[in-house]
Amino acid sequence: MTVARLGTDSEYLMVSGWPEAGVPTQAEVRLSLGGLTATTTIEAHWSGGFADLAAYFNDLESNWRGWKGTKTWKSIEGDLILSAQHVSGRMQLRVTIERPRLDPGNDVWKAVGDMTIELGEELSQVARDIAAFSSGSQA
Repeated sequence: MTVARLGTDSEYLMVSGWPEAGVPTQAEVRLSLGGLTATTTIEAHWSGGFADLAAYFNDLESNWRGWKGTKTWKSIEGDLILSAQHVSGRMQLRVTIERPRLDPGNDVWKAVGDMTIELGEELSQVARDIAAFSSGSQA
């Protein structure tokens, strides 16, 4: 199993999956902040797998000195949204995970949390892990 984890032991964003031969088609995403834990499965883009997610984290890592505005990545079905801002030498990452209404009922939910990430080796490692996951290689 390939795992990319950003944050501390108790507060983190984790992306994991079981890539078989080739590009993975799904990933499990878990957000854990304080007493909140939200988990969902996201689908890969039909034409590029999770290459766009790898490019997003690579861009954040490459611009560790700073950027203006918000850099956002959204999964193909909109059930995961990552929004990063550079604030005082750190990254503020807003994570939105939601389970959209697929069938009538009360199973719709949304979890939103903010994380402060030190820029440096932790972000570099996550960028490498996501790139390995998106290519189907073992990290």
